[in-house]
Amino acid sequence: MRQFAANARSFERRKALVAQIEVSPGETYSLTKDQGGNVWVAIDPVVLVTKKGGMQTRKRVREGEAAIVGSDEELQFRVESNSHARLVIVKPKMAHQELTVGPFVLNGTIENASDRNATLLVAVTDARFSDTQNLGDESQWIPSKPNIIVMNYGSVRWIRPGIHHFKNLGPMAARLVSIEW
Repeated sequence: MRQFAANARSFERRKALVAQIEVSPGETYSLTKDQGGNVWVAIDPVVLVTKKGGMQTRKRVREGEAAIVGSDEELQFRVESNSHARLVIVKPKMAHQELTVGPFVLNGTIENASDRNATLLVAVTDARFSDTQNLGDESQWIPSKPNIIVMNYGSVRWIRPGIHHFKNLGPMAARLVSIEW
């Protein structure tokens, strides 16, 4: 198992610690009971064993699945294939902070314009898209120059608070997981 600190600047370090985990075939990566409130994102398929209150459940997790770790839950991610598996683990700096975690898909024709809080995007596939941030209140939207964002699968990128308009620039749909504060 290898653990890498994901790229983070000072703004992001105040919000969360982000680690990219690589688990070798036959190995297990564990999140202990004291990790409640953390978020996990599966970049590659793994087997998830959840232990809580003496009960144990086991399920196959596909790439792109993500969840917030419940209190008093112990999780084990097992690689039962011949390939390495990668996970992204996000530990919010403020305990018990309410987060919104979910899939975020950009395809060739769908664009997303929304008012976002600080958001961490985790790439489940390679992604290339433009991000135009609107400045001012809704009645006075002034688009900024588009920022071109390129992400390799497994990488993370912070999106600052504000109103954003994303447009996929890649040949295929970009699959991401968004974690919003």
